Amino acid sequence: MLKYQEIVADICRRIDAGEYENDSKIPSVAELCAHYGVSKITVNKALNDLVQMGIVTRRRGAGTFVKAGSLGPSAYAWSEATRIDGTTAHYAGQGKTVNSRVIDFSVVDSNAEVRTGLGIDGGFVYHICRVRLIDHKPVVVEYTYMPVALFPDMTREVVEGSIYHYIENTLGMQINSAHSAISAVRPTENEQEWLAVGPDEPLLEVKQVAYLSDGRAFEYSTARHTADFGPVNAVRFRR
Repeated sequence: MLKYQEIVADICRRIDAGEYENDSKIPSVAELCAHYGVSKITVNKALNDLVQMGIVTRRRGAGTFVKAGSLGPSAYAWSEATRIDGTTAHYAGQGKTVNSRVIDFSVVDSNAEVRTGLGIDGGFVYHICRVRLIDHKPVVVEYTYMPVALFPDMTREVVEGSIYHYIENTLGMQINSAHSAISAVRPTENEQEWLAVGPDEPLLEVKQVAYLSDGRAFEYSTARHTADFGPVNAVRFRR
């Protein structure tokens, strides 16, 4: 393991242990250089990796902070994969069709869990529940919360397509990274119907907090994937 990778692993361990709490400032570059006995180049490379992994955010003139709403460093094994293709773009490039069946698109008041996930004090959020279909086969159910204040003009038409494409190409915002936690779950009765699976057929659940390049969390979501969609695919595609 290279030195900068050791620094990344140690900072993750400290966050996981609660030494560096969510939204708290970690030591400065100079302090980290002294602590680890390395150059600024090495520390900056480590911090840049942590930024790309979605673990910290660097605020100009203020320092480096643990991102609020973190799902925990133990959940980061797949986090870098979230920077690859969008689901629609990837499968369309393979000649496949991608569709969304919207179950719910509404505005609700944020609850404690959503506020924590998005790192907000309160306010209204979009609740989006939709089923994604590849070549007309349902493969994912997504439950998503997004701040209305960030996307005041979100429409059902956007939700029926690629939300991430809308954010980056229509709004001109840059999506940077995500925290993802993965587990296996049993489908609910609704999910059995939506995904055409049996009650004992496991689903791969991916809980995610996604961030813009300025460090703001814009999405708190839970996606439940059919087993044939695969653990890699489940975390490598953006919405």
